[in-house]
Amino acid sequence: ARLGKVAGRGRRGPAMADRAPSAKAPVNGAPAEKAPAPPAANPSGSGGRLDALARQIEDLAGRLAKEARFVSRVREEEIPPAIRPLVDRVLVQLARNSLVHGIEDPESRRRAGKPAAGTLQLALRLHQEERRLELIFQDDGRGLDLEKIGRRAAALGLPANPAELPGLIFRPGFSTAEDKTLDAGRGVGLDLVKAEVEALGGRILVHSRPGTFCAFQILLPAAGNGVPAP
Repeated sequence: ARLGKVAGRGRRGPAMADRAPSAKAPVNGAPAEKAPAPPAANPSGSGGRLDALARQIEDLAGRLAKEARFVSRVREEEIPPAIRPLVDRVLVQLARNSLVHGIEDPESRRRAGKPAAGTLQLALRLHQEERRLELIFQDDGRGLDLEKIGRRAAALGLPANPAELPGLIFRPGFSTAEDKTLDAGRGVGLDLVKAEVEALGGRILVHSRPGTFCAFQILLPAAGNGVPAP
């Protein structure tokens, strides 16, 4: 596997989505928002926990015979201390989901006109007026396979309303993986992400465009999460 961690080298990864995606859904009943548009890559290096995430991405990509690079648009010290444990746990699950379900193998990416290595990106923003933190994790893979999600939902006797399909990926025990492995097929992961976020009073949205990207947008109240009042 090949991984290039881009932060502090004056290079930019591909821009995250800045237009409304074809599939977006909240998983807790709140209205979906427009697709996230994070800031440019940070000019300084990140640090411990983000370097550790980069290594985990590299290791998992290797096990899956895929190539991936991690682009951090946030420095270690910019992550409020109160949410760092959440970030550690959540990002591992989101990265695993991206590599298993989103990022294609190198040959498939080449046929689609993409670089052989997929890109996973992270950004964090503070919205002072709205008093909230926004964490965005995005990959440039195949996007959500709504047809596959729909077939799995039907097999489980779940509602298959197209508008509700994206949110099913957060349902405990739900997985579209064909086989159970160490990294997929157990239906454990994204449901834990949702629970962790909601425990801090936040919510999570998923945005996707077929063949292009899948982005997870986590919104957390700034109050009580280590962010000083403006």
